[in-house]
Amino acid sequence: MRRRIGVVFQDFRLIDHLTALENVALPLTVTGEPEAKAYEKVSELLTWVGLADYLDSYPPTLSGGQQQRVAIARAVIGRPSLLLADEPTGNVDDRIAMRLLFLFQELHRSGTTVLIATHSEGFVRRAHHPCLRLDAGHIVLQPAPQEQGAVAKVRP
Repeated sequence: MRRRIGVVFQDFRLIDHLTALENVALPLTVTGEPEAKAYEKVSELLTWVGLADYLDSYPPTLSGGQQQRVAIARAVIGRPSLLLADEPTGNVDDRIAMRLLFLFQELHRSGTTVLIATHSEGFVRRAHHPCLRLDAGHIVLQPAPQEQGAVAKVRP
């Protein structure tokens, strides 16, 4: 079951003695994917998230935003059924945040359920998806912009 869930932790949880390429390839190699094939997929994904020049870099040498993108790539490389992401755009600029939003939306379109926790109002507005908010101890459903209408309260 765990192999079908991708998790992006707020504190990255990268393995310091593995390169960015090796960190992202880990979910594939653990499941028996041949290393060459895994590294090809990982190289493509890391290039897509703007890290083509950092494949052989170790996490301590990367900026917070770069580590965030490595962690996201690791969480999505296996095309999980469920993606849980805690502040996935907290350490990146707006351009990279939009690129990551597009990645999450593409995963969703391909069948992955994506659940993102964020404090970024801008990210929520750009996502155009329903949103759950905590309001005075209650969970409040805020429909996606195209579904605007009554706001429903969800009882705990």
